[in-house]
Amino acid sequence: HGSIIETPQGLEEALSRDRVCGPRTLWTGLSLLGIPVDPTLILRGTIMSREGTSLWSLSETAKSNGADVQGLRLTWD
Repeated sequence: HGSIIETPQGLEEALSRDRVCGPRTLWTGLSLLGIPVDPTLILRGTIMSREGTSLWSLSETAKSNGADVQGLRLTWD
């Protein structure tokens, strides 16, 4: 597999879909920070639509798992 972090069996396909890039990135970031979290809890804790994942729900899920996060809005200007 070759990744730094191994996903539990059966979740690899769910986490590889484009619309779950937010939960996948959050899970990876928490794992790299030493905050172990079950990826299914992240998927359950976030609000997803066809367009992607709610940034608010990603932030709240990160906080509920012990991460100190802050959202920023950036522009290309």
